[in-house]
Amino acid sequence: MKIDKDKVEQYVHWGLVIFLALIIVYAVWPFEIFKSSRNAVRKNQMEMIMSAVYSYAVDTTGFYPDCIPPFSEGPAKVSDCKEDLEKNIMGEFPADPDPEHNYMIERIDDRERFRIFSTSPEAKGVEVIQ
Repeated sequence: MKIDKDKVEQYVHWGLVIFLALIIVYAVWPFEIFKSSRNAVRKNQMEMIMSAVYSYAVDTTGFYPDCIPPFSEGPAKVSDCKEDLEKNIMGEFPADPDPEHNYMIERIDDRERFRIFSTSPEAKGVEVIQ
């Protein structure tokens, strides 16, 4: 039985290529997992904030927090509403998982509809509208 050196070298070569490809895939994959985890936290916290806004309106017989600007003025930081909303939120007041970014709230029309979103680029498309 004769061993073909060229075939063995070829198998070793392809084995190394596959091994390196797997290392690269597993090195990049956790970043996507962490990104989706942070976005899930964002979505949950945004829903909690939205519930606090409507609970505030119920408590004040239909008035919304003054920190939310009129429709034509654009968004405001949710943290500006902390004083008004924190009694309707159990636990710590929510903040974006990325400390360099904020949750924003805005009216989306003249009716009492709001949109909450994050300024984080990785959270593009993650929002709560009610």
